[in-house]
Amino acid sequence: MEVYLKVYIPACYKPVLGGEREILYSSSMKRDRTTDLNNLKMLFSSQLGYDLENPINAGHPFYENYQKLLKTGLSDTEHNSIMLFSLFGIIQYLEAFTDATELKFWINRLTKNTKSVGLYGDVFELYIQWTLIEKKINFLKNERPDFIISFESSKVFIECTSAQFELDKIPDEKQVFRKLKSTIKKKFQEKYINLATALFIDVTNLLYHLPSLNSQILRKALESVEKDLKKNSANTITLPGSVTFLIFEFVENKTRYHFSCNILGNFTRHDVDPYLKAFLEKNFIKGIEKKNLISPKFHH
Repeated sequence: MEVYLKVYIPACYKPVLGGEREILYSSSMKRDRTTDLNNLKMLFSSQLGYDLENPINAGHPFYENYQKLLKTGLSDTEHNSIMLFSLFGIIQYLEAFTDATELKFWINRLTKNTKSVGLYGDVFELYIQWTLIEKKINFLKNERPDFIISFESSKVFIECTSAQFELDKIPDEKQVFRKLKSTIKKKFQEKYINLATALFIDVTNLLYHLPSLNSQILRKALESVEKDLKKNSANTITLPGSVTFLIFEFVENKTRYHFSCNILGNFTRHDVDPYLKAFLEKNFIKGIEKKNLISPKFHH
């Protein structure tokens, strides 16, 4: 991995939600497709115990992404997105782990998850954990919710989820809105959610299918879900203190690649736990949403 980092990523990722993670390269830097692929195979084999070329792995997103790389070249935007974000990016995240047990857990989780929806949901959670590590935030990895964070004299929580379709699905606008609502509704009924919990939802896939997706539509979905749940007194309603919708962007020009995780919409309740509000404002949200979003070119 050291060779790859020194040769191909001379600048560090910036672990900031709402900011950019950049991979910079100069026009004079020579990249070789064969070397890239060999490095990729070596890293997946040595660090994940995963064979990108073995047909037994057919159907797994790692294997399928590698097959796409074999059919494309360095001048292809999708090639660079898959190479540097979907595959090398995962190696980058895992390198931040110092706990061997936690690292083994993530490797097993990523390699065993053969469904694209499940895997990309895992990668989003992994990205959030990597961000917490890089920002030196004191946290405990948990299951429900995903992260328990010690902040000042209290504890706050982060729960991660993704709203997305299988990659071969082409949904219409109504289906996108229903998917968005169903994702929110599921979390609004989890008993471990409370006003000290921040719910992070990756909606990159939905924005890909519906470029007009914006904060107004997101607010409408939130209000609709809460209204629907309250119609039936038998429903369990557990509202988070804050809901943040996030999207990943990949931008390429002649001198650099941009990988940005940006806020499409953030909604914080008036009765949010004050420690959660302070934590988010200090580390993630800052009350700013990116105004000029670039619609994702790919499913994820």
